[in-house]
Formats: sequence, structure tokens, C-alpha cells
Amino acid sequence: MDYSEFISKVKELKTITSVSGKQYRVEMVSNDVLYGMRESTKGDFKIPLKLLYNSCISILKRGDSINTTTLKKNLDRVQSPSLAILNAIGFALNPNDFHDKEIITPKSKAQVFYENPDGMCNGISYWTASHICIAFKIPMPTVCDACRNAMQLCEENGINPSEYFLAFDNDKDGMYDEYFLADVAVYYVARNLGRTGLNELFYNSQDEPVGFYNVAWDI
Repeated sequence: MDYSEFISKVKELKTITSVSGKQYRVEMVSNDVLYGMRESTKGDFKIPLKLLYNSCISILKRGDSINTTTLKKNLDRVQSPSLAILNAIGFALNPNDFHDKEIITPKSKAQVFYENPDGMCNGISYWTASHICIAFKIPMPTVCDACRNAMQLCEENGINPSEYFLAFDNDKDGMYDEYFLADVAVYYVARNLGRTGLNELFYNSQDEPVGFYNVAWDI
């Protein structure tokens, strides 16, 4: 199942059921993000669909089965509805049923639209650290370290990191474990990781801040 078929089937969903019988309602799919509600708690959730798809491909390619445990690494707190989606659309969960040649991984950058506290979309597209982790097979802690280093270097060179980075503490343990990166921030992290190949996967930005080229990003 390629991504276009995947997203098409997901858009047809109205209600889904987890392996434990929990009910979820699909509210809408917009900009490759599924917005849903847990029927039991009436709590909202959202799932970045490109991240879900790429996570599944990565799991299957390494020979593991897709389940809530293997999904948790990149989709923590929404792994149960994510698995319910996969079951509902008949996505292959076992590596024995996975046919690599049929997969067409989306080449465009992951576009995640960050919502302001008032619920309004600000229209800025971001990479996530999770997507970089999957696309380049770089361990998530390494990507997060690169994000933190890049933010620190921004501050040391008079560049406001909050203009390009959004940091999240999903586990509420005092440690940021996910980052949203605007285009310029990807430059910073690419330099920090020493992975110039990142430049091929996102649009060249025209708003590089003053002093960008004077910073030694590789540390």
C-alpha cells in the first residue's frame, strides 16, 4: 500500500476500534493529520499520518511486526488509535505480508501545522524530529541532542531559537522529547548532525537570519 492509497483509505474512516475494544471517532483529516476523539473520555487526539506511515514502513523493513509497542517509540500516547486505523484499512502488520517494491514513500517534507493555544492554525509548516529520525535512520536521542545543540548555538549567536524551533515535553519528565523544526531550523540541525543530505528533502529558505553563515554549526 503506497501513501496515496493509505491516505485515501484513512479519509473514508468514521469510527475505529482498538484491539481492546476502545472506540474512537474520526473527526477529520486535514493536511495529512487525522483529528479524532476518544469515545470513552471525550478526549481529543491527533495523528500525523505521514509519521504513522513512515513509522510502519520502518518497522516492517527491520523485520518487526506493527503493534502498540513498536508504534510507541514515534507515536507515544496515540499508538492505540494508530493501530486501530491500520487494522481498519487493512494495512499489513506482519513483515511476512510486507512487499517492499509496492511501497512508495512520500518524498515531500512532513508538513505539520502547529496550532496556537486559541486553536487557530498559524500556517507554518514544520518538520518533526521524529520524521528526521525515520527518514535518515538516526536514533531519536541523537536527533534531539542535535536540536538542543542547535538551539543553544542560536542563543549564543544572537538568534532567537523560538522563532524556528518548537520543543515539547510529551512525557512530562522535564526533558524535551519532540521538536517541530521550521525550514531554517533544519539547516541548523543538519549542520549539527553532519548530514548534508537533509538539504535534499526540504525547500531552501529565503529567511535565513543575520549571522547564520558565521556560526560553526558542527560541534
